Amino acid sequence: MASIREIAQRAQVAPGTVSRALNGKGYISKETREKIEKALTELEYVPNELARNLYRNRSNMIGAILPDIEHPFFIGIIKKLVTEMKKYGYSVVLWPTEYHTETEQEYLDQLKCNVVDGVVNFVPMLPDEVYQKLQRPMVMFDRIVEGIIHIPIDQEKSGLIAAQKLYADGCRHVLTAVGEKSEAIPSLHRHTVFTAEMERLGGQVDIISAEWKDFHFSSYLKLAEEALVHYPKADGIYAADILGNAFLKTLLRKGISVPDNFEIISTDGTSDTDNAAFCLSAVVQPAEEIARWTARSLTAQISGGQSPSEETIDVYLFEGDTTRILC
Repeated sequence: MASIREIAQRAQVAPGTVSRALNGKGYISKETREKIEKALTELEYVPNELARNLYRNRSNMIGAILPDIEHPFFIGIIKKLVTEMKKYGYSVVLWPTEYHTETEQEYLDQLKCNVVDGVVNFVPMLPDEVYQKLQRPMVMFDRIVEGIIHIPIDQEKSGLIAAQKLYADGCRHVLTAVGEKSEAIPSLHRHTVFTAEMERLGGQVDIISAEWKDFHFSSYLKLAEEALVHYPKADGIYAADILGNAFLKTLLRKGISVPDNFEIISTDGTSDTDNAAFCLSAVVQPAEEIARWTARSLTAQISGGQSPSEETIDVYLFEGDTTRILC
C-alpha cells in the first residue's frame, strides 16, 4: 500500500498537507485537494484506520465492565448496546472482572491510556475518587458518583408496581432481597418504596440479605432454601431475576404451587423472560432503551457534546406464570 510520502510525491505537495487532507484538519485549496485525490486514486491508497485513530486519540471502541459474562441481565443489555454503538461507528469490548477490584482497576487504566474511548461500568466496586480522577467518558449502572453519569431507571415505579400487584393478588407476607445498603445504589430505592407501599396497603415485608458481589445461581438456591425455612408463612417475593428463578426452582422442588400459594415478581426482566416454558412475572427494565440511552450518553461525552437529559427510563409489568392473572 502506498505511504503518505509517496502520495505527497505524486501530488507534488508536502506530506503534512496530505496528512491534513486525510484527517480533515486545516485549510486546503480546491486545486491541492484535487491533486491529492487524484494521487490517492492512482496509487490505490487505503487509509490505515489504526494509525488514523492513534492520530485522533480515538480507538472507536468502548469497554463494558461487568462482573462476568454469564449474568443474563447485563448480557441482555450488552447485546443491544453492541447494535446501538455500531450506529455511531463503535465496537464494544467485554471486560469481565470476576468480582476482583484489581481487575477493574486494570481496565480503567486502559481507558486512561485511550485503549478505549469510553466505558459503561455495570458493577463499580472501587472508591468514588478513582472514577472521578479519570475524567474520561463513563456511564455507570446502579451507582451514583458525583461527576459521573448514571443510567436513570425509574426505580420508584418498579417498587410501586410490584407491591400493588402482589397485594392485589392476595399476598400478605412477602419477601424482598437487598444487597448493598447505600444511598449511592439507586436500586435500593425500589426495595424501600416496595416495602413502604406494601406496608401502607396492609401487608408485611421481611428483608433478606443477598450478597451483591455474588451472582452465582448455586448461592441463590441456597439463599432461597434458607429463606423459605426461616419465613414459612411467606407467600411472595420481589427480587432480581436470578433470585426469582432460584425461588421458583426451590418452590417447585418442595411441591409448593406457584402462583397459587406463592407469587414471584422479578426486577430485571431479561430478554428471555417470555421465552421460557415457565417464565417469571417481572417489572421489566427495558434493555433496548437502556442500551440506546447509554450509547447516546457515551458518544456525546466522547465528542464533547451534551449527554441525554435526566429523564428516567420507564419500566413496566410483564405478567408471566408466577403471578395470578386477575379477571
